[in-house]
Amino acid sequence: MRLLATGTLGSIVLMVCLRKHPDFRFTCLDIGQGSCNLVEYKGRACLFDAGSSSVGHVWQYRIDSTLKYYGIRKLDLVFLSHADLDHINGVEQMLGQYHTNLLGQNAQDVTIGRILVPDLPAPDDRMQSILLLTQRHGIETGCVSDHTCLKQEDLTLQILSPSAERITGNANEDCIVMLLTFRDLRILFPGDLEKEGEAQFVKAFSKTSLFADGAMNSGQSTDPFMILIAGHHGSQYATSEEFLDLVKPDLVLISCGRNNRYGHPSEKMLKRLRQEGIPYRRTDLEGAMQMIQ
Repeated sequence: MRLLATGTLGSIVLMVCLRKHPDFRFTCLDIGQGSCNLVEYKGRACLFDAGSSSVGHVWQYRIDSTLKYYGIRKLDLVFLSHADLDHINGVEQMLGQYHTNLLGQNAQDVTIGRILVPDLPAPDDRMQSILLLTQRHGIETGCVSDHTCLKQEDLTLQILSPSAERITGNANEDCIVMLLTFRDLRILFPGDLEKEGEAQFVKAFSKTSLFADGAMNSGQSTDPFMILIAGHHGSQYATSEEFLDLVKPDLVLISCGRNNRYGHPSEKMLKRLRQEGIPYRRTDLEGAMQMIQ
């Protein structure tokens, strides 16, 4: 298992070995003030969110260029955790230029296999506009909830939220939360979950063994290594002590823009991590980061 940090993805270009396709590669992209995570597994690829409020034309200059560098011509799955622009506007930009050919592929860019959004009583207007675009281009869509679990061999994508029992009516709190499990690695993607959403999450999963040491790790000789993507880009209201005590991350990755106007990551949140002795890495200071197995 290797964790690599770079100033920009461009600085990885000289590392030719990384262009090979490993069994598993996770990339937390440097996307400015926003979120975009790429997961590659045995020739398949998926994104968890794709948007930025600080980088113009973010699909073209940050996301698409990364996909092309790694030779990715199809995104099998795209998860959109919620409808905030800093999580979805990259996909929105891409869909605005999508041209489906006779084979059902995007003639000019990456092809999307399926877009997955949170299963909520009423979709946000911005999410609804994306769903209309996908319908126009013949892209399959689906809604996911805590009953959804996707599995391919030793990779599992388990949706933990939203849950019908925990709906708040707030887009951040009702976002998709996904747990990725691959061999002895786990990555938790909490979207913009914070405050009430985190409290309800902790209440729901503290009663289970999901985050217990060694959970979902049958047959492995070591405890899983847990990576947590910091909630809401490092907001002071996210990644609470109770949430950290439940998840027990070995490493926290913070996706935020340099000198952003929100003050992310909050010093209060960073202090919580330091008090718990949890190491963290920041895209605004270190750029894109990868985990390869």
